[in-house]
Amino acid sequence: MPEHPRPGRAQHTADPGSKAKSLEVSVRQLTDEAAGLFNLHIVRIADYPEVAVSARLGDPIGNALLLGIERVMRAACRFEKPQCASCDAVFFPKRPAVGVLLIVPAIDAPTMTIASGICPACALKSDDEIVAAFTAYARRGLWPDLRTFKSDRISRNTGRA
Repeated sequence: MPEHPRPGRAQHTADPGSKAKSLEVSVRQLTDEAAGLFNLHIVRIADYPEVAVSARLGDPIGNALLLGIERVMRAACRFEKPQCASCDAVFFPKRPAVGVLLIVPAIDAPTMTIASGICPACALKSDDEIVAAFTAYARRGLWPDLRTFKSDRISRNTGRA
């Protein structure tokens, strides 16, 4: 029996291929802006107020983080089925993300981010475990040559590891 749309509910009609293509374009644009060097930020729900204050005070990184968090929350509210950065959990309005993994260009004033929610089960994991799961996923298709470095191993002068 076909499922009929419920009144007042947004329906996602885009085909999965267009969503993947859109993500590929975003990754290319982000890579161009970052010249290939990104920071991964994990923001848990308890940290949202601090990020909002940082953005309000004019911090460009705080602003980029806040916009990424907002994008994940809006996608869940529009039933776009955003997925956890660390597992296959899907978010909906009644099952929201409790954290967000954000990929931000390692520049002073980034203009874009890529954001992915973190489910309640994965939020209990360490940051390193979440990053490892996301990295493994990204290497399978999105970023096959992705490498990670701890920030203390990156030269602030040259941006090289």
